[in-house]
Order: sequence, then structure tokens, then C-alpha cells
Amino acid sequence: MQMIANWLILQEGEYEDPKIRAALEQSKNGIQAMSLIHERLYGSTSLQDVNTQQYISQLISFIEDTVSISESLDT
Repeated sequence: MQMIANWLILQEGEYEDPKIRAALEQSKNGIQAMSLIHERLYGSTSLQDVNTQQYISQLISFIEDTVSISESLDT
């Protein structure tokens, strides 16, 4: 999944249209959010072993960072 996210980052540099760049950014962010739960599932032996609280904390942190970056690009 990280390879796909990195590919989208490279694609962003190819376009100047803000709508295309925003769509690529949203796609990348979605993939990275899915990657978080994938890592949790892959590293556990069962669903009961997944630390949901830790996953949600990481997801919230990721969303906060994404919003912060997005807001700084808009100004």
C-alpha cells in the first residue's frame, strides 16, 4: 500500500491543476488510512489481538496531520 501512496505522491508533481492534485492527495490519504489497519491486522494473530485504541489514536493523529498540512497549503 505504501508503494501505491508513494506513486500517487509522484503523480501529484505531474499536474498543476489544483483539483487533480487534491484528488490525488485524497486518494493517497485514504490508502494511508487503510494501511494503518492493515498493519494492525497483519501483525496480530486474531482480530481480538488488534489494539483498537492504539489504531484509533494513530488514525486521529494521521487525520490531524493531514488537515494541518491541507490548511497550510490553502493559506
